[in-house]
Amino acid sequence: MPDSKFLTAEEVSDRYRGSISVGTLRNWRSMRIGPTFIKIGKAILNPVDELDSWDQKNTVVLPFATLSRRAVGQWEGKRISQTCLARTYLTLIIANALSFSGLYRM
Repeated sequence: MPDSKFLTAEEVSDRYRGSISVGTLRNWRSMRIGPTFIKIGKAILNPVDELDSWDQKNTVVLPFATLSRRAVGQWEGKRISQTCLARTYLTLIIANALSFSGLYRM
């Protein structure tokens, strides 16, 4: 892909490996969601720096490492209920939030 300041809808679709189609981009534009675009006549162009910032806004950061299915069903070799697992996970989330605020050290 050449270094340019703007990408067409087809190039944006290629940037996201086809997971966002040209039709989806068209629908998002009509609903005023999705990445920022510029319209010059009939040409629809997406600024590359705006796509980069859109990527950053939509980045999903998981607070903890995800557990495998086997780890979810077992804890130190013992079967545990989903309720117990949910309580443990909630406790970790609260402790993590408190550690960020400086009220608790993990």
